[in-house]
Amino acid sequence: MTAKVLQTMLCLSSWRASMSIFNLSTAWVLAELSPSPMINSLLILPRSISAILPLQRSRRGLFFFTIAAILFEVVVIGMYFDFGNKAALIFLTFFSAQLASLGITKSDAVIIGFTQTSEGITNQQVLQGKDIGGVTGTFLGGIIYPAFKLLPPTLLLMLPVAWLADRENKKQSQASPNQTEIKKGVPPLERWSLLNGLVDGALFSLLPLWVLQIKGGDSVDLSWIIGSFMLGRVFQKRLLLKMKTASYYGLCAILIFLAAHPNTPIWLDVVLFMPLGASIARIQLELVDHLHSYGNPARRFDIIGRSNTIAGVFGGLAMGVTGELFGIREALGLLAIAFAGVGLASWRWQRPVPSNQT
Repeated sequence: MTAKVLQTMLCLSSWRASMSIFNLSTAWVLAELSPSPMINSLLILPRSISAILPLQRSRRGLFFFTIAAILFEVVVIGMYFDFGNKAALIFLTFFSAQLASLGITKSDAVIIGFTQTSEGITNQQVLQGKDIGGVTGTFLGGIIYPAFKLLPPTLLLMLPVAWLADRENKKQSQASPNQTEIKKGVPPLERWSLLNGLVDGALFSLLPLWVLQIKGGDSVDLSWIIGSFMLGRVFQKRLLLKMKTASYYGLCAILIFLAAHPNTPIWLDVVLFMPLGASIARIQLELVDHLHSYGNPARRFDIIGRSNTIAGVFGGLAMGVTGELFGIREALGLLAIAFAGVGLASWRWQRPVPSNQT
C-alpha cells in the first residue's frame, strides 16, 4: 500500500469515525432523555428518510452534516446545563439526525468514488477503511461523551475528508472544466439488501436502551459493544471461515440469542458482538459481489446502503413496537428468530458467476 493510498484511506476512516461518533452520541442522548422503546426506535426514521428521497449524490452533503453536528451540540449543552424541556431536546435530536442523514446520503457514495477513482482502492480496502473509522469513532464516542460533553470531535474528524473532497474537485476541474464534481442519481433497491437491512436495522434500534436498562451499563459499555462489533468487521477474514451466506445468518441468530439470555454478563456480550460484526461484514461483501452487474463498486455500495437504510426503518419500528409490548429482552429473542428466517430465505441466493440475473 503506497503512502498516497494510505493517506486516502485515512481520510475515508476519519469520515466514518465522524459519522460513528455522531450516531453513537445521538442514540445515547435519546436513551437518556426517554426510557420508551418506541421513542428510541423512532430515531431510525430521521436517520433513514433521506434514503427514500430522490437526492443527487454530491460532496455538498458535507455542509448538511456539519450543521447537524453543530445543532446536536446545542442538545448536549441543554442536557449538560439542564435547561429546555425534554420534549424540545428530543425534537432537536431527531432534527439533527435528519440533517446528518441528508448529508451522509448525498456525500457518502461520492467520497467512496473519490477514493476508488483516484487511487484504485479495492472493495475490501473500502470496507476496511470504513470499519476502522467506525471502530475509532465508536471508542472515541464512548470516552468523549461522558468526559467532554461539550467537545465537538465530529467536526474535527470531518476536516480530512473535506480536504479530500476539495482535492478531488480541483483535479476534476482541471481535467474537465465543464464538470466540477461527480453527481449520481438515486440508486435502485435490491431485494437481498432489503432483507439484510430489515434485520440490521432492528438489531441497532434498541441497542442503547438495552445497554442502559437491561444491562445497567453506560455510554462506555455501549461503545465497547459496538466497538467489538466493528472490530469483528475489520478482522472478519481472520475470525470466520468461508461459508454460505445462510450460515452467516444462522451464526448471527445464535449470537443474538446468547446475548439476549438473562444470565449473559455484559463482558460476554462484548465478546459475542465481535463474531456478530464479522458475520454481517461477510454478508455485505457477498452482496457487493452479487451486484457486480451494476459496475462501479461505489454504485454497488450505494445500492446496498440505500436498500439497507429503507428496510432498516421497518425493522427498527417493528423492534420498537415489539419492545414496547413484550420487553426489550424478548424483542431480541424474536430478532434472533428473524435472522434465522432471513438465513433460510437466503438459500435461494444465486451468486451471478458469468451473467446470471441479480
